[in-house]
Amino acid sequence: MRVLKFISRGVLAIFGLVVLLYLILLAGNWNDQPPSAAARRLDAIIAARPQVPARENAIVYLLGFNAPAGQDPYEIGARRLAWLETFTSSTKPENDPLPDRLDLKSQGSPIVEQIGKECGKDDRKLCAEAFDGIASDWQPTAMETLALQRYRTLLGHQAWRDVVPLNVAAPLPAYGGVMHAQRLFHLSLLQLARLNNVDAVRDGLNADLAYWRGAQRAAENLLAKMIAVAAMRNHFFFSNLIFRRLPADRIMQAVPPEWQREFSVEERSMHLVMAGEWKFSTRVLHDALHSGELVDSLAEAHEPSTIGKWLDYLAKPMLKEQDTLNGVADRYLRFSDQFAVPMKQYPAVKLEIERYVRDHPQRVSIYNPVGDYYLREIEGATYTDYAIRVANPEGMRRAALLVAQLRARGVAADDIPAEVARAKLREPYADAAFEWDAQRRAVVFTSPDDHQWRRNEFLY
Repeated sequence: MRVLKFISRGVLAIFGLVVLLYLILLAGNWNDQPPSAAARRLDAIIAARPQVPARENAIVYLLGFNAPAGQDPYEIGARRLAWLETFTSSTKPENDPLPDRLDLKSQGSPIVEQIGKECGKDDRKLCAEAFDGIASDWQPTAMETLALQRYRTLLGHQAWRDVVPLNVAAPLPAYGGVMHAQRLFHLSLLQLARLNNVDAVRDGLNADLAYWRGAQRAAENLLAKMIAVAAMRNHFFFSNLIFRRLPADRIMQAVPPEWQREFSVEERSMHLVMAGEWKFSTRVLHDALHSGELVDSLAEAHEPSTIGKWLDYLAKPMLKEQDTLNGVADRYLRFSDQFAVPMKQYPAVKLEIERYVRDHPQRVSIYNPVGDYYLREIEGATYTDYAIRVANPEGMRRAALLVAQLRARGVAADDIPAEVARAKLREPYADAAFEWDAQRRAVVFTSPDDHQWRRNEFLY
């Protein structure tokens, strides 16, 4: 009996100590913090977005891009935009104003399907051969004609005002259909190049790049930003193939004016997109804090657990919502400011951010310990490759323009290494000459990020 009493007293003492420690933590986490300067600045960036009428807003048309044939993409897109602006965790996805989405890839020609298969492989040379070899035989189907018509309408937009997604379940624009339509558009320009219609080729390529440059600059979430980068990567790759079908003395006439304009600091800026990501974080954190699934959310559990629900009651007082959001804002803004520099400094900035994260461990404090755990996952090092990928189109532009200039001059393949070495167009991160891959007959731009797209070939 004495042993049992001793054990019972020990258990009670430990329990009492745990309760005491919890009460101390509770007292230390009684008050939250006001919004920080960084939080206010990111809020101001979102608030400063210009108002855009629905018929001029590219986002509205994007949201209705895959509306059924015969329906107005603007009308559908405007209703979807209004619906998404009020989308919360309780919104039912089945109430989407576009319940029946048109699959623009369906009912396509076998030729386009074959190009899609080859271009989905890692070897871009296979994509080039498929694209170049069968363009003369392509006759667009009715569905492809509709996709082309909608893509040309999309390219006519010069203004964007996105809806900042406030819930992970909110549907996305029809990016797959848009990227498919872009490939069809390039295929149609290749046919025009075969007819030596230089002016139409130049104007079409200029409209394509101008649109995606604007879409990248105005993106308010990382997905939209990366879609624009992917579209510009395709633009430069396919444009180079199109130029191969023009007479040498007509190539520079076909080079669009947008190719001559260097990507600016504003176009490479991460401020707006990280402000949008921060706004998204505010709603995600709010929903997790008030949904009864906080612990499971932080642990990325797919289904709420019983233990997680019980732990929520204990963990919620240890998460200070605004203090955590201030930490997110500080990191996002510091990251964006660090990359607001010339591209030559990007590799050094990347190393500086990685070194900072490595050498400055997270704070250990009784204040907001759950929030500190959340903040460990969103250091600037998480996003450095995104910033580099956003800047990469400048390297693509220079490499593609260099190839066009060499082709226009009729430079022989054996002479290209020397020409590339002394060219004024150089890769933007180290101001070094581009690589010439003699085996693949390609000028190569390789970026310092770790993404699969870091190597870009422009076939000669």
